[in-house]
Amino acid sequence: MALSVIGVGFGRTGTFSLKLALEQLGFGPCCHGSDERHFRQGAKFWQRVFNHEPIDWDEFFTGYRSTVDSPSCRFYWELAEKYPQARLVLTVRDADSWFSSYEETLLPMIASSQGEQFCRFLFGEGRPDRAAAIRAFQRHNTEVRMRIPAHRLLVYEVGQGWAPLCKFLRVPIPETPFPHSNLRKEFPEVVEGMLARL
Repeated sequence: MALSVIGVGFGRTGTFSLKLALEQLGFGPCCHGSDERHFRQGAKFWQRVFNHEPIDWDEFFTGYRSTVDSPSCRFYWELAEKYPQARLVLTVRDADSWFSSYEETLLPMIASSQGEQFCRFLFGEGRPDRAAAIRAFQRHNTEVRMRIPAHRLLVYEVGQGWAPLCKFLRVPIPETPFPHSNLRKEFPEVVEGMLARL
């Protein structure tokens, strides 16, 4: 099963809400960075991810129709080329607001060596300060906009709701409310489980 939708925004930009929305629209299951199945690959696999080594994406995404969050956001170009029919969604938010959310949820819980590797994978350095993290965030978003053709890319804030997403994916707008979800309260447990599998 080839991926139909690839979420290329950094975590804490509404990626979990996008996951739920894609599944509701028929593009599920959607692979999110916090998925239990996502982390059954083992430490050797994740070392290859962190080192940007070649990955068998067909095997990795077996059973999934879409993906959001990490590691997909950092492999967006490779995935866009591998799945040329897939559409890409870049979730965005105000950079200062994004970092405040990231700082509150993820950064305090990635002080381990695995966490350092995760930070380096995302940001290019072990534990970035606010300025460095925001630069990496903005650089990524700018690069995606420049490299991905406009007809394949939706730059999207989840607060916009169903309309732009459904128009882009060419599906009807559901009658149910858009699934806004915030995992902030559950993040300590989620992240500890993620890092334990790296």
